Amino acid sequence: MKLLKLEIGDLPNEKQFRSLHAGFKVEFHSLDTKGIKAMESFSPFCFAGLNGSGKSNVLEALAAIFYHLECCVAKFLPENFKKHFSPEVCSVDAFTLDYLIGIDGAPYDIEFLEKITISKKIGESPKMFSHCHPYTIKDENYEISLIPNLDFREPRAANGKKYLPDVVVGYSSGENEILSLPFRKSRLINFDKYQEDYNRGYKFEEPENSLIYIDEEMSQAVLLACLLYEEENALKSLKVELGITGLQSFRIVLKSFETNRTNKFDENPRYLNHIINIIDQLKQISTCYFEKKPTMVSLGNNRISEATHFIYLDFFIDDQIKKAFKSFFPTSFDLFR
Repeated sequence: MKLLKLEIGDLPNEKQFRSLHAGFKVEFHSLDTKGIKAMESFSPFCFAGLNGSGKSNVLEALAAIFYHLECCVAKFLPENFKKHFSPEVCSVDAFTLDYLIGIDGAPYDIEFLEKITISKKIGESPKMFSHCHPYTIKDENYEISLIPNLDFREPRAANGKKYLPDVVVGYSSGENEILSLPFRKSRLINFDKYQEDYNRGYKFEEPENSLIYIDEEMSQAVLLACLLYEEENALKSLKVELGITGLQSFRIVLKSFETNRTNKFDENPRYLNHIINIIDQLKQISTCYFEKKPTMVSLGNNRISEATHFIYLDFFIDDQIKKAFKSFFPTSFDLFR
């Protein structure tokens, strides 16, 4: 995905988002020859400015917008969440967002990317429009629904879901709690989704919501994936600046809790079922592993299943272990996920 433009709509002062006033506009990339050529290579957009100049506000606006869109198109929202969310009300309550995105595995080439425009007015739900290359003929715009099918027999996300980015990543090197809020709320929604699937006996496939925040603990997973997969040239700065010459060993600990006040004891509880295959793959790769399964204890007249389930996986790193990881997880991003 390539961001093209963000523009704040006609907001009165009392509804202004942070320091972004009505009419504020930032153009990330253009669709002229120079802009298209730049997008064909790695060309991140960087903000530079004094503290308090509003750099973070733009990122917070983008995070709030994508969080709102994800909630609009979702086939699942927790029951206790629905009373706190309305498609007509967004933190950034009027905006226009333009970006390019590939659909259904299309090649990453300008001719195959669709231009998406999402607009929202105060008091209205957002609307999404798609425009095919060469993005100049207005009558080729067509609207894409952002309303999900919530039929309980076969709920489906709105058509607009596939025109949103697969992953929206937030990161802060310091403590930016405002930026992290939409991401943390998304994490709670995903937890609720997992809990409801677990209670109903459904298999949890993956989080429906695409927002993910790289906090301190998640950064360890990013570094681990890079050290296992990236070539020496890519890791050169870690060696020069930090003195990190490589990865020697690491441990993964999977720990789940459940207390079930019942006489039925299940030493293989379902809470890890959605990643059983992945756990088996990690066991095959590991140098050694240890699994502590839950036990049944008595407390008065009750028998309680204390389902504290631990899996310890230890890895001593050499070239063969790296090859084994790549056989199960072809890319560093696959391993990170």
